[in-house]
Amino acid sequence: MSRVIKNRKAISPILSTVLAILIVTLSMSAIFSYFVGYVTNFQQGRGSSRQEMIEIEDIWFNLGPPKYIIISIYNYGELDIKIVSVYINGLLVTAEDSNHQWPVVVHPKGLVDIHVVNINWKPYVKYEFKIVSERGSSFGAESFPPYVS
Repeated sequence: MSRVIKNRKAISPILSTVLAILIVTLSMSAIFSYFVGYVTNFQQGRGSSRQEMIEIEDIWFNLGPPKYIIISIYNYGELDIKIVSVYINGLLVTAEDSNHQWPVVVHPKGLVDIHVVNINWKPYVKYEFKIVSERGSSFGAESFPPYVS
């Protein structure tokens, strides 16, 4: 048994240093690759969509005639936001239904009113509004029209 222990040799200091450098280099390469992918996603908009800050400030139900809705959207963020679609109760608002061409750009600290003209809203019905940006963010609000006697 003592003969087996005497013939064992440890790793030389040079080899252990080379292995340590190799492990550190591979670890740093893996971390660098992760951050390159993260930055690429951010630059392509998936990361910057988290910086979009829109608030549906007001929803006006105009009695008309004809009846229409005004949606006031405020951008309190630092990025330009392109609104590519608006949904009311799950139905897409098209360019024919509004006074805007899509996409609608809302500048930082800016306010935009979207007029939805081809809608015959009814009192006591809850309307759900959803705003979708070019980067994929969605913002929603609910509102009830006023009572009409």
